[in-house]
Amino acid sequence: MTSISFKSRALAVSALLSIPLIFSPVASYATNDYSNHRGDYYIGLGGNYTQLKIDDIEFNPTVLRFRAGVFVLENIALEVQLGTGVSSESPLESLDIEIDGLQAIYARFQSPTQRGFRIYLQAGYANTQLLQTEESNGESVKRSFPGFSYGLGIEDQFKYFKPVYVYLEANKLFNDGFDINSVNAGIRYTF
Repeated sequence: MTSISFKSRALAVSALLSIPLIFSPVASYATNDYSNHRGDYYIGLGGNYTQLKIDDIEFNPTVLRFRAGVFVLENIALEVQLGTGVSSESPLESLDIEIDGLQAIYARFQSPTQRGFRIYLQAGYANTQLLQTEESNGESVKRSFPGFSYGLGIEDQFKYFKPVYVYLEANKLFNDGFDINSVNAGIRYTF
């Protein structure tokens, strides 16, 4: 059985999720400045496909992720993200791993909106908690992986409901002998 790499899966998921953005009649093509100005707030909710990689062993739990942010300058925001695991993975018969919690704070730097579309970079601090359960005896161990985190994302604005954006982003949550990466897709509402 051949194993498909995380990058290949992420690329495939990105391509599939971008099809509606490209061909959708609700995609915006008007210049708009929603959520670009100092003092603007936003909230969002998305699904997170995660890759936990230890040596040659890979786990892929999923996470539900909430975000809230405020623009402190034009196109620069501070963002808080909270996540909780919604599924676990057991690539080893004796071990089940799930993401018990995720907290992150980012500085977000985004391009001006062009035809409803923008790209953004984010950098900050993330803390990912893993819950490891030994299936033979049901014993659980919770471990935290805090550290520097960064990501890149794209957003597109709905044409008929301008405060709403759909987004797709990739994040590096932890990298210190143990990699935690994620691909996220969701919606964001601006106030």
